[in-house]
Amino acid sequence: MPTRQNRRRGIATLEFVLVFPLLMALVAGLFLIARADTRKTLTATAARNEAWKQRANANPGLVLELGNDPITSAVSTTQTRNVERGPLFPKDTFTATTKFTATGRTWDYRDVPFRPGRGPMNPHLDELFMIAKSVTNLGGILNNVAGIAGKLVVP
Repeated sequence: MPTRQNRRRGIATLEFVLVFPLLMALVAGLFLIARADTRKTLTATAARNEAWKQRANANPGLVLELGNDPITSAVSTTQTRNVERGPLFPKDTFTATTKFTATGRTWDYRDVPFRPGRGPMNPHLDELFMIAKSVTNLGGILNNVAGIAGKLVVP
């Protein structure tokens, strides 16, 4: 008559044989996810770098006008890279795609013509008048301010 110990003999080996393929599939899936995440990060970095390179050539839009929308100067790039699949997914195709958009021009010294040689605390009236000209309902107020400001400017 078989004893309890004899009946359990070989069960651990059978359990290992049944569970081992599932464990290997889990490990392979984890490696695939890690590889895909790495590709996604590389793709995002490449898209960001390409967009920043294109910023200098973007259209600045209507400089110093109140109706300007900064999104009109936006620069957008899309990067796509393939992800190596591995032996568990031989027929599937995985790709990592990233689209990045950056504001093209931010009205720096290249777009706003500041006059050189201004001392500290002297207002840049030319630039302020460029902004004021874009407001259509100011009427004669702009001329009055220009006359007053002309008297205030220190040479």
